[in-house]
Amino acid sequence: LVIKNYYENNPDYLQKISQNAENYSILKTRINSDGSDFGPSFYGDDKIIFSSTASSTGDDLYEWSGERFLDLFIADMDSDGNLVNPEPLSGDINTEYHESSAVLTKDKKIMYFTRNNYFSGKLGFDKNKQVNLKIYKAESDDGELWGNIEELPFNSDEYSVAHPAISVNEKRLYFSSDMPGSFGYSDIWYVDIFEDDTYSDPINLGPQVNTEFRESFPFISEEGILYFSSDGRIGLGGFDVYLSDLDSRGMPKTSKNLGPPINSRLDDFGFIFSTGRGFGYFSSNRNGIEGSSSDEVYRVEVGDENIIYNQFGDEINANNQFEEPNYNRGFNSIESRSDNFRTNQSLTNNFNNRDCLEMDCSYFCNVSIQGIIRDKNTREILRDVLVSLIDPNGNILYEQLTKKNGSYSFTGEIDCSKTYFIIASKPIGYSDHESKIRIPSTSKEIKKDIYLEWRDNCLPNDLGCLLDINPILFDLDKHYITYRASKELKKILTIMFKHPKINISIESHTDSRGSNSYNEALSDRRAKETKAWLVKRGINGDRILIRGFGEYNLENYCNDNIDCIEDEHQINRRSVFRIL
Repeated sequence: LVIKNYYENNPDYLQKISQNAENYSILKTRINSDGSDFGPSFYGDDKIIFSSTASSTGDDLYEWSGERFLDLFIADMDSDGNLVNPEPLSGDINTEYHESSAVLTKDKKIMYFTRNNYFSGKLGFDKNKQVNLKIYKAESDDGELWGNIEELPFNSDEYSVAHPAISVNEKRLYFSSDMPGSFGYSDIWYVDIFEDDTYSDPINLGPQVNTEFRESFPFISEEGILYFSSDGRIGLGGFDVYLSDLDSRGMPKTSKNLGPPINSRLDDFGFIFSTGRGFGYFSSNRNGIEGSSSDEVYRVEVGDENIIYNQFGDEINANNQFEEPNYNRGFNSIESRSDNFRTNQSLTNNFNNRDCLEMDCSYFCNVSIQGIIRDKNTREILRDVLVSLIDPNGNILYEQLTKKNGSYSFTGEIDCSKTYFIIASKPIGYSDHESKIRIPSTSKEIKKDIYLEWRDNCLPNDLGCLLDINPILFDLDKHYITYRASKELKKILTIMFKHPKINISIESHTDSRGSNSYNEALSDRRAKETKAWLVKRGINGDRILIRGFGEYNLENYCNDNIDCIEDEHQINRRSVFRIL
């Protein structure tokens, strides 16, 4: 129903994510076996490492798939991306259980890889007798023979940690896990890698990437872009591949579907790409003439561009082939007379007679947009307001927080023939403000002050009122976070991710039943559990103050001397939020 409603409200969604389909070519690689092959990763400049059930180390079959257990293999990669000569990885990595999803440092001395909970010849189980996945670290002196294997400290027998990826500077390790604090069945997390080879506590990437379903197989490109797979977003079906730009803190912005032909109606995952090489790889179980029922590795290539130059040496966006002039056969002439104008379309027409060819152009110029954000009524300067410059298609071109003096400024090159929007957002207490911006023909310096309006019905520090968040309610004599409460907490989580300078106070309460001392302890546990929910999802605990009030601040008349129904008592079993 959610997908149906989304398509009804966004009828051009499939067209939008399909607009670049012709730029990509998808080719099945020659390393695929009769079983499952997936999870490619670059192994230096001329090899890849991947997972396969072909001729695996163990003889047993994996009960879930009926195939052999996975091992890690390497294959040679030529300059065009062709893969040949797959063979098992050398060293002590492969065992009789699953090994998959590996990533290497650039010097090929350290490898992080996924394995079943199996170490030193012993298989580990959780409390339900299930074997989970863990990430291990291996070392090599020559980049070929691997050993000195150790388990990473944030693994656990009780949940899975898998599918590692390394940041460009190799100081951050991304992975997928269903550890406590996850939004869904599995989330993308990261840890920072310190100089002494220790690790930070895991940090959840937050709701811009993670959903209530599965997110997995992260990859960080040369440009620092996060690619991952998800089955919890509107897509083409199964796992789809998405990308997300990361901000200066390494946290994701918005996530975008890569569309077809990379994504299909089945599972598409494990995407890697090298801009320098012009190709990459991914895994899929797509069916049809070019597919099979098992996972296979595919190569993805970006199509070549035909670049045409005018007499001034400027590039023209066209795919036509131009011939020497011959007036008997027709002559195609395209000129660009100003560096500020750019064509908006490819030119593919053939003309048999002399003609004047009209072209749709955009006028680009350097502009400076600046202003000050103030309170509409008091004219007080407002700092830490998020100001965004948005193009007509809804893309964020620039984004920044106002300074101490309430100022913002954008300087850069934009299409000056279009209308833009400036959105100012200070969610704590103020309504968003949207303004249209037209670039004047006389001046390219624009002054735009913005005035935000306070929400009159809220006290200045009442976070629940300011953000329209319902109180977090608890079951009788319990302190765990219910599913209904988690939906409200996600609103606070999003705001705290977006505005890292906001600190809050969590105030927890009980109903009147029970002794005063017991209720004080219970409310303290509720405050701690509410804080823990946010901290496990990536919020620094130093930003959260907690207080337990027991039964001393009831919301209604249901004290020890009044008989109330259960719904009336539950109103008092709550956590509320204040801004510090």
